[in-house]
Parts: sequence; structure tokens; C-alpha cells
Amino acid sequence: MDFYFTDRKFNLLGIASTSTEAPIAIYNDQDILSISAASRTFEGTLIFSAKERDQVKSMANYGNYILYKDENGQSNFMTIMEIEHDPKEGEHFIRAEDAGMDLINGLVDAYSATKAMTFAEYFKLFAGDTGFEIGINEISNLSRTLKWESESQTILARLLSLATQFDNAELSFSFEIIGTQVVKRFVDVRKKRGADNRVTLYMDKDINNIVTKANIYDLCTAIVATGGTPDGKNEPINLKGYNYKDQNGRFVLNKTTGVMQDMESVKIWSRLLSNNNPNPNAGHIQRVKTYETTDQKTLCDNVIRELEKASQPAINYETDIANLPDNVKIGDTIYLVDEEEELLLSARVLELTRIYSTKEYKATLGDYLIQEGGISQSLKELADQLKQATTYVWIRYADDEEGNGISALPAGKTYIAIKQVLGVPTASDDPSDYRGLWVKFVGEGVPGPPGENGQPTYTWLKYADDYQGTNMTDDPTGKYYIGLATNKLTSIESNDPADYKWQLVKGEDGQDAHIYQVYAWSKDGTDRLTFDYPNENELAESRSPKIKSYQNSNVTIVENTLVPEWGASDAVKHTISGGTGNSVAGTLSTGTLVSAGVKYVHSIYVKNTGTTRIRINNNLSQAIDVLPGESTRVVFNPAGSATGNASKQFVIYRLNPSDIQEFITWHAKIERSEKTATIWTPKPSESFIDAYPSYVGTYTTFDDVQSTNPSDYIWQRILGMNGENGKDGIAGKDGVGVSDTNITYAQSTSGTSAPTSGWTIQVPTLIKGQYLWTKTTWTYTDSSTETGYTVSYNAKDGNNGTDGIAGKDGVGISSTKIEYVSSTSGTVKPTTGWTTSIPTVPAGSFLWTKTTWTYTDGTNESGYSAAKMGEKGDQGIQGPKGSDGQTYYTWLKYADTPNSGMSDSPTGKTYIGLAYNKTTATESTNYADYTWSLIKGSDGAQGPKGDNGQTLYTWIKYATSSSGAGMSDSPTGKTYIGLAYNKTTATESTNPADYSWSLIKGDKGETGATGPQGPTGPKGDRGIMGVAYMQPTQPADTTEGATWFQTESTTSDKIIAVYTYKSGWQKKKYASATLAVESLDALSANLGEITAGIINGVEIQGDGLYSEYDYQIVSGGTTWRKGKLSMAGGYFRNDFQTYLKSNGSVQNNGFSQFSHEDIQFVVFQGSQSTNADRTLSITPYAFTMTDSRGLGGNLTFQDLYSIGKTGIPAASGWEQYNPSASASNYPSAQRNGRVVQLAGAFKNKNTLAAGVENQVMGVLPVGFRPAVSVNFICQASGTNIYLMTVQPNGQITLARHRGWQEGEFKDKPVGQGAWLNIACCYAAADV
Repeated sequence: MDFYFTDRKFNLLGIASTSTEAPIAIYNDQDILSISAASRTFEGTLIFSAKERDQVKSMANYGNYILYKDENGQSNFMTIMEIEHDPKEGEHFIRAEDAGMDLINGLVDAYSATKAMTFAEYFKLFAGDTGFEIGINEISNLSRTLKWESESQTILARLLSLATQFDNAELSFSFEIIGTQVVKRFVDVRKKRGADNRVTLYMDKDINNIVTKANIYDLCTAIVATGGTPDGKNEPINLKGYNYKDQNGRFVLNKTTGVMQDMESVKIWSRLLSNNNPNPNAGHIQRVKTYETTDQKTLCDNVIRELEKASQPAINYETDIANLPDNVKIGDTIYLVDEEEELLLSARVLELTRIYSTKEYKATLGDYLIQEGGISQSLKELADQLKQATTYVWIRYADDEEGNGISALPAGKTYIAIKQVLGVPTASDDPSDYRGLWVKFVGEGVPGPPGENGQPTYTWLKYADDYQGTNMTDDPTGKYYIGLATNKLTSIESNDPADYKWQLVKGEDGQDAHIYQVYAWSKDGTDRLTFDYPNENELAESRSPKIKSYQNSNVTIVENTLVPEWGASDAVKHTISGGTGNSVAGTLSTGTLVSAGVKYVHSIYVKNTGTTRIRINNNLSQAIDVLPGESTRVVFNPAGSATGNASKQFVIYRLNPSDIQEFITWHAKIERSEKTATIWTPKPSESFIDAYPSYVGTYTTFDDVQSTNPSDYIWQRILGMNGENGKDGIAGKDGVGVSDTNITYAQSTSGTSAPTSGWTIQVPTLIKGQYLWTKTTWTYTDSSTETGYTVSYNAKDGNNGTDGIAGKDGVGISSTKIEYVSSTSGTVKPTTGWTTSIPTVPAGSFLWTKTTWTYTDGTNESGYSAAKMGEKGDQGIQGPKGSDGQTYYTWLKYADTPNSGMSDSPTGKTYIGLAYNKTTATESTNYADYTWSLIKGSDGAQGPKGDNGQTLYTWIKYATSSSGAGMSDSPTGKTYIGLAYNKTTATESTNPADYSWSLIKGDKGETGATGPQGPTGPKGDRGIMGVAYMQPTQPADTTEGATWFQTESTTSDKIIAVYTYKSGWQKKKYASATLAVESLDALSANLGEITAGIINGVEIQGDGLYSEYDYQIVSGGTTWRKGKLSMAGGYFRNDFQTYLKSNGSVQNNGFSQFSHEDIQFVVFQGSQSTNADRTLSITPYAFTMTDSRGLGGNLTFQDLYSIGKTGIPAASGWEQYNPSASASNYPSAQRNGRVVQLAGAFKNKNTLAAGVENQVMGVLPVGFRPAVSVNFICQASGTNIYLMTVQPNGQITLARHRGWQEGEFKDKPVGQGAWLNIACCYAAADV
């Protein structure tokens, strides 16, 4: 089934189909019709590939239309209301409604009618401008004076309310569609939708189960009713003072109280019912009901109708339908029979769901005929009615709309009631049986003359091949004409074609329609009409292209040259001569290279006005000659460069160095394309509005040739108008890093203007009704700063509430932790990688700062901010030479307050002070030089007496790293401080993990400038006289204790060895403990043990790691294995040989290799390495194993894919033999790897003739289908067999049904309900 998608102008955008072979398929579709909502809803999921992604997004967008015909041939027009696009899964979900946005989104206000109006008059008032009009109207004779007090409601809701007040009429929508154009939209109004076609469903055949549910929650025996408020009144109407009398005495209205009472049901449900009072007439169960009507009579009728239902138990049934006939429509009445439960129901189809992709039908039933249980009298009456097929019409006349003076004759009567009744031929004379049906009619007519005696007449029906009745028959199969003969006096049909009137009932096959699209720059299509959407031009200044000189050629140009045949007035005339080049005369270039592997199409208008041939080359090995006098658009075939080292340009050649070339150029274009050149457009950066068409035209026709007339197309804009130029942004600064982040808080009465003072590092006491501002200041490595603000409102007290449960003790902040991480996103906060050290942030990435507050009750809270690292700016001019660097220090102090009690010890202190980037190690005693932070909060308010508390301690340690290395109590030589809060013991832990570490001493700065000469110190003791030499050769000196630093050469200071003279020059060695080397530069080294690990016999070369091995496989054996383990080039590889130690003969060799996408194991026999004995390859897609003969195979996902037992739906005209999933004859499929097993059986609904072929019994879901058709001989009923074929499209077909008949084995008919087993196994195709 096909679904046509159009835009809101009904231009066709695309087609989706339930066929799995379609480019855009739809599945999980549901077409839902609802009585209560008066709506039709369609939803489904479109499946698309990357190729169709953009088309699906365009055609199935919200607000677009869907047009289709359902299985009843009804045209449907839906508006897409909701979409969900999932490009990763290739799925696009849509939900559409038939009422459309015109009725759903339109609103109407309160309204009060001043007179009685028909439904059509109200409709024109509320929905007259929606494009809908009244179609079918079965209540055109009714009128009502109505009022709606609600301020506003949707047009659809108002129409549904209107229908309920016109005797609960029912609405539906229909459309007249021609092609893809919706010509008319109708709202159909019926007294009751649907029909009673005597469709009966039976338990265990058509019904799986019927569950009975009953309750009396809403039961009542009396109703107090109020209606709407009439104009000019202050109170709504009620039934007080209204005259009503029920001739049967069941319903009694108390005129004083306005209460309507049911005097029959009160005898069953009265609160006063007892053995002593078996028939009470008081003790009503009373409920209050509200209605919209402002008319007392209408209000009374509504109350009686509701009380008739509400005075009985609410009995409902849940019906699980196994098989719903195809001809059941929305609103139809069907009958349900459960013989074992003696249950007989009638029910109405209130909601009908069609699933076109699987040809399923589901129904929601309601309005059940209420039974009290068992086989009651009313149930027997219903059973009697079901046995009869006759519907009788009761007609009665009366004096008024209450039915007074009821009579079977119209004489003297002014009202008529007509009622259809099933199985009861005698009309009732009880006026209550006609309640709500009385209608005033015209008075008596004059009796006419007696008619002739009646005589039965007959209609004859035949079929034929043509209008002359050729090959007339009773069978319509293959016939194009139907013949009718009416009002015949005999039932015996004539065999003379002349006795019939013939009419064509099957027309010729229609033509295929073509949908063409064109593009233009004007809304009438006359400006630059083009059939192909233009590709972007990558050549600048291409409108009037000017050829540039090459190798000193002389180029003269004349601009604004007129070329009538091109319609050009801005072409450029060139004359080229001379130059040092022999062949190239000039070029026209973009100044850029082509992209490797990309195809380009070059085109340019050229008119040769000279006398020599001009050769134009696209610089991609293609050339085209333009002869003298020739005027043409030169278009090259698509071409490209595999390496991308060719310039994007045109090259002008001359065949002789002495040639003088004269030619005109216009509209050059270089575009990416694998087809041909599109219409010339400028480079988008030069003129965006001319680079792309502004309008698209759509044209639908049966012609195979596309029209070139713009007026044949429907045009709509696809490119918006140019907006105003935006203001220049401020210049960005060079990218810098973040060196510090400072967070402060302030309170203000304004939530829009940040405070200018009062900022503190502590969150202030919140004042209700004011705003808490948070300021984050980032200091960058260039000493510049940037500030960001956030604000939150401190809510005021609300009204006093009831006492809550006792709150827990208040909490304070026990610690604040600031962490950093680099991320490429500035909107999605990172989840990993957080560190207390500021990381290096690449240009264009973001530095995220996370502040975590830990409270004294163990809970915590985090806040985030992000700052973008600027892109690298242009190279600046050389700055002046900077001053020599110097070492910076961080000072750390503790204090009682920010201005008292300063100390180096934290004992008893409540504040910590930090001062960064100081030029001296001597710490200041000036409080202002430090930034103070509270590490011990002030005492809180006195809380309730708690449990016996305990003393809490803060531990402080110092270390040389953030992991606590070298932890001690002394800060000397330490660079980190560790803090642990709220500990219950004074004994400090020696576990570094118990502390939060912060850097207090930065990295060593660069060496500063030499300081001034210090004062001469006191003379020291005489030291030992030493002698040292620094030279490449051995000194001649033999002084004991002399030192020789051997250098690499006389011109190098590089020391290669150190010697001391002790009775000869002795080479010195240094213990590792005496060395503190920051950088080691050595030609070779026997490193021994390294802190990071032990490396023995491992060769590290460049980016590779290599290790050789040779070992005995089994202790005491003669077989050894040797090889080389490599880790380089992005993979891990192990090359090996298995050999005999005694003679070195190789038994086998091979390798195993692991890379990012596969694992390989390869073994060769002996020492040969060309023909592998065994190969195993594992990739994300398959396991592949082969031997030396090339034998083997693949194991893929398809070979492992399994699907559990799944039911196989029956095709049209067929049924599952048993619909229960647990039954053995339930047709099902199960897949285990490639093996599919079918089980169960189908049965046919109708007898099939002998020799039938290719009868589709069911359709397999995707995943169970074979790659090619597979055939099986299967068992049928009795001793019969048949040929079953499972097709690649999933169809399971029957053919050649055969068995013994009359002594021979031959084709046999397939009797209705035959058992046709489908058990078989076969290999599944790829999913």
C-alpha cells in the first residue's frame, strides 16, 4: 500500500510503501479510527538509508500532508502532527490526524444562541473558515438553542460537544481527492455510524476469551440535574417546577426539589431494603449531574437517558478477538457467542485499527448489551432475535412530543415516531419506547385512488466481454461489462444479451504519471529556468572571467563586450600574443588545489573571434579546441586527481608560438560533479542570492517529455530572502591558558544588575526575597581576567503550613574542592578526567572548572563553569626583550581572623592565608598580602540537645606530590599540603589517601639576574689544594689527588669520563645514590634497574619495542621454540619457529598478529613461508579459517543470528489452524543460526479447486526468509499431499494438492478448513 507525502500546497514530495522492496518502506503502521474522538489517526515508522535521509526529513516533516486510500477505497487526507527522526537507526516516526491543524489548533470562544439553530448553522458559525464543509447530515431536521460558557476550546472539541447535544450524533471526516490535490473536506454527521450486518463471532473460533467485569461504583437511583445558565440569568437551570409524568410510573420527578427518581431500581438498591421492607420506595442513591443545555425539556430527556443506564450495574466485557472479518467497519454492531458460558452479547466497534504492513485488523468493542448474568429473560429475547433476520419498522402518531394520545393512525395527530426493531413485528403502543424519536410532521393528505394489484418483479444480472454481451456468463471473472435487466416478471434470466443494459465496470489500465521539478530565480519561473539544481561554483570572479598572462605573454582585454547569442553584455574580449612560453598562453585559476579523489566539471563560454585555433585545458588531462568563428559553452567531462596535486584552473594553449589569439569569455564555472555541468552561478561568497535558485517548480503529467514552459509548474520559494547584515563582533584576543579561578558571592535586591560591592568568598546569610549572585573570575596566563555571573532567587516565606516532621541538624561546609578538566565541548560537562591541577588546554577547547562543596553531614554539591581557550592568533610583531625571569614563591599562613593572630602553625586557627607568585622566599607578616579563607566556621545557632558528641580534629601534613609522596609534619622542602577534616581522633593518619592535597610551592622558576656583589665574608680555614684538568688527552701531571675530566675533543666541553690520579690515572665510578640528574644524554647505557620497571634484553627502536626469545617447549625434550615479539606500527606481532635443538631443522613456523581491526594466526609447514598450512582471521565482521588447499569458510553474524518462536500471520482467505501459540498446529517459525524450522499448519476459509497453483497461505516475517525459493512435499488432510514453496519474499504457497481419488493419484480440490502442515527446515537468507 502506498502513502503519498505532499507539502502544504499539495506538491508531491515522495512516496512511502508497505512493500519491503520500496526505497522508503513503512512499518509498525497503525490506522486508527475512533468513534468517541471523531478522529482518524495514522502513525508509522519510515525506514531509510543514507541516500534517502534528506528526502525523508523533507517529505515526512511536521505540517505536511499524507494522502492514501484505505482498503474500502476511501480517500484519506492526514496532517503530520508529530515526528521523531533517528538518523543513526535510519528510522523516522510520524503521527498524523485527519482533522488537521485547522480544527485542532483553531479556538472558539463562549457562545450563547438567541434562537433554535440547526447543526449546519452552528457548524458555519464555529468552523466556517476552516476549509471544511458539511457532507452527510442525518440530523438536518433537528434544531437546538444551545450555550457554551467555557472561555475557549478547540473547534474540534466544540463540534464534538455540539454533536452530543444533537441526540448524541456522531462525526467523521471525509475528503474528495483528485491526483494529489485535496479538492474538498467534509465533516459527516450521522445519527449513528456503522451498520448491523449480522456478523457473529464464536468462542474458540473467532474469539480467544471474553472476560466479564462489573461494578456499582457509579450506580444511582436518583439524579439532581443542573444545566447551563440562560442569557440574562444568574443561575443555571434545573428541573424544579418542570411538569413531567411517566405513563409507566418508573421515573418520577419531584417538582419541588427537581430530583428525578427511578422507582423500580430503588426497590433493588435502596438503603432501606430489608426482610421487613422488601419493596422500599425511598432511600435513594442520589448523584449530582451537570449538563450544558439551557432548555428544561432537553435537560429532562438527558437525565432520563442517563438514569436508565446509571441505575443498573456497570457491566463491561473485555474481548480478545482472534479473527475479525475484513468487512467490519467502524461503528458496526457485531455479536459475540460463548455457548459454554451461555453468554450472548451484542457489541459495537468503537475503535478500529488497521495495520497495512502485516494486513492485521484490531477492534476495540464497547456499548455491550448489558446482561445481569446467567440466561436471563432479556438474554433469551436477544437469542430469539438473533435467530431471526427480519428488521421491522414501528410507526406511531401522537399529539405532542411526549407521545400523549399515541395512535397507529395519523388522523388528527401532529407528531410521528419511527423506530426500527429486530424480530418484533408488532409495534408497541407505549410512548416511552419512542422517547426522543417524536418529530412534528405535516398534516393529513388527501387519499389517492386505489392502486393496481401488486406483482413481484425481478432483476437479472449477467457479465460479458463487451457492450454487446459477447461471451455472456454469470461469472464476473475476467469480464469488463455488467448487464442489468430490471422489473422482470419472472425469476428465470434471459440468455439474450439484447435484454440487458451493458455498462463498463473495469476500465483500461491507467497511465503512469510523471512528476517533474525545475528551479528558477523568480516566482513565475521565467528567470534562469533550469532542470538541474546547480552545484556551487568554486571559481571567483567567474561572471566576466579574465585570462591572466602566463610566461610574460601579452594579454589585453576589453570588458562589457556584447555577445547576443549568449544574451551577454558583460563578456570579456581577449587578445594574447608573445611571451616566453611555447604553448601556454594564459590561465584562469582559483588559486587552490583539487581535492584528491573528487570529480570536477569545468565549463566556460568561449567565442573564437580570431584566425587561429584555441585549445582550452582543464588541467586534468582534458582539452577541447574552439575553431575560428565558433561560439559555444565549453563543457568538460567529470575528471579529478588521485593525489590532489593539480590546480583548479583553465589553461589556454596556442598551437604555434607565434599565434595571436583573439577570443571572448563569459560565465566560467568549476563545480564538483560526477555528471555534467549545471547552469552557471557565481561563487556563493560573491553573491549568495544568485548562487542558489530561490524557487522550485513541480509539474505532474502523463507525458514522457518534460515541459519547458514555466507556467506549467507550481512554484514555491525554497530560499529565504536576505536578512540584514549583522553588526561586527568584537575582535577576539589571542588564546591563553587559565592560571587561577576565584569564586565569590554577594547578595542584592536586583536579579538583573550584578552588585558592585560586598563580594566575599563565603556564601552570605540568605535574605528572603533577595538574590544570591555568584561571580567567577578567571585569571589567564597573560595576566588578563574575565568574569562571569550567575544569579538565583531566595524565595520568600509562603503561607504558614502545618508542622512538618522534625528536621535534621543543620550542616556547614567542611571542605571545598576545585578540579579542572579539558574538553572539546562547552555545553556538555565532562564525566571523567577531573584533576586538581590545571591541565594544558588546546586552542579552541574548553577548560571546565568544578567546585565541590562537602558539608559536615557528609553530603556534597557541585557547581560547574566553562571557559574557551582562544584560537591561536596571528603572529605578533617582535616584542622588546623581556627582563630576566625570577623564582616565584607561595606564602602560607594561619590566623584567628583575616587581620589577627597570624602564625605558621594551624593549631587553634580558623583561617588559612595564601599569597601566590611572590619574588622572595621570606614570608610577609602583613595580613593584606594574603587571601584568607575560612577553614573553621563560626559557631552555629544553638540547636536542640543532641546525643553526647565528640571532639573532631583536622590533620595537616606536607608532601612532595599530589599523591602524598614524602609525607611529613614539617613543610621544609615540601611542595604540597594535605588536609583531613572532622576526624574523631587526634592521632594523625600516616596514609596519604586520607588527605586532600593542594600545591603550595610552584615549579622552580627560571634563573634570575645576577644580584649585586655581597659583602666579603670572614676568611675560612685553609682547604686542601686540588688540581683538575679538562682535556681530551691524558695530562702529564702525576700529582696525587689530581682530577682529569676527559672531554670529547679540544673544541667540546662534553665530559665522557672522569679520572683521579692515585699511582696512576684511575677511572671513577659514581653510585646511583650520589647522582641527581635531571636530564641524561648518553650514547649507550647499561641501565640495570629502572624505577619504572626492569628492562632486560629489550630493544627499543623509534616507536617499536622488540624482544627475542628461545626456550625449550617441554623440560628435557629436544624440541625448542624461538622467535621475536614485536610491538610497532600500530600492531602486536609474534614471529616463531619450532625446531630441533640437535640439528636446527624447522618443524613449522608462523606468526600471530593483533591490530586495531583484526587478529591473525598463520602456520607454515617446515621452513617455507609462502603457502600457509592453516590460517585463522578474526575481524569484527567474521571468523575466517582456511587451509593450504584454500578450503575453509567464514562465520558471520548471520550464521549466529537466532530468533525465537514467532507466529506466522495468515494471508487473505486463510487462517492459522490453531491461533493459540502453545498449540502444536500454531503456524510458527524459529531460527537458530542459518537453520529455520517451520511448524504448525494453515487452513483455507474457502474450498479451492483442483489444480490450483501458488496459493499464498501466509507470509514469513523478515529474518525467516530463504535466499532462494525452496520446495517441500508436505502432508495435507487425510492421505493428501501438496507442494509447499517458501519464497524469498516470505510467501508460503500451496500448489499441486494431490491424493487418491477414483483409483488414481491426481490433483484434488482443497476442501474448506483443510489441514495443511508446513513442517520443514531450510537455510535462512541474510537479514
